[in-house]
Amino acid sequence: MYIDNLQTLRVRDLVRAMRMEGLYFNYLRSGLDFYLKQIKGKRRVLLPAFICPVVPEVFRRNGFEIEFADADLGTFNMDLGRASDFPLVLVCHTFGARCEVPDNAIEDCAHFLSKEREGKAAFYSMSKQLPNIRGGYIETDEELDNSHLLCDRYSFFEILIKLAGPQRALINFLRSKKGLPECELDTDWDVRKASWLVFGHDPSENLRIWEQLKGHFEKLGLREFFAMQEMPEGSVPFNFSVRLKEDSSRRRDEILLALRRKGVFGDRLWYNADTSDLPNATLLSRTVINLPLHPQSCVKLGTVL
Repeated sequence: MYIDNLQTLRVRDLVRAMRMEGLYFNYLRSGLDFYLKQIKGKRRVLLPAFICPVVPEVFRRNGFEIEFADADLGTFNMDLGRASDFPLVLVCHTFGARCEVPDNAIEDCAHFLSKEREGKAAFYSMSKQLPNIRGGYIETDEELDNSHLLCDRYSFFEILIKLAGPQRALINFLRSKKGLPECELDTDWDVRKASWLVFGHDPSENLRIWEQLKGHFEKLGLREFFAMQEMPEGSVPFNFSVRLKEDSSRRRDEILLALRRKGVFGDRLWYNADTSDLPNATLLSRTVINLPLHPQSCVKLGTVL
């Protein structure tokens, strides 16, 4: 049995497809790039240091002066102490842990699809929380000029890959034989407007499995080796995230690789974050392990220690 955090489409999901009010892009980075190009005024922004390295790169390419905020070791979210000093703040609800949202914020909801928007704009990654093919989504009340966007559609091959079945098992078998994936920055953002195909999502299922894993974490004595991410009220966990108490990226990678060999596809988001020498964010980038929201994840973790 392979354990991953990639939800699959089912035939009945195709019947439940619905349209949301907003703009769809092939990737979230494309939507963010599209939005930033239309911002007027001062181009200064406060970003969480512990975040996907693609995010600050999009801001840099749009001429923003960037400063980073350190992370909280409990929730893994950013420190908002200096938020009022900036015309714009990007808040990330890290791995589904709800973060406070200042009035001058836009929201990275790549891991937090189930919440209501609080900032000026919210950006969603449709292929993460939803069992969707791909795409990014912008939800905002602002008037955005989308007249020049080209439309795109999903291919039959993409739908086949995302459907549960033998082809999914084959893909995971091949993944289990490879090393840990690398994160590379694209040379260009694809800003085509993607298909609106969207599928249903039940956040209560995430919470149910997360609470189950929390119980396993305690019973198996894993607290001796790991600190569990805190989930504030209103959170919807994206995965079961912990940090290794030993400050060793080498040991973290050994654990993830051993899990992969057992067919458990955890990851190390974000090992290559631009932490700018901020101590908490640097520690998280070296020690975080993201386990799939699967009832057996903690059991498997205990077997590789």
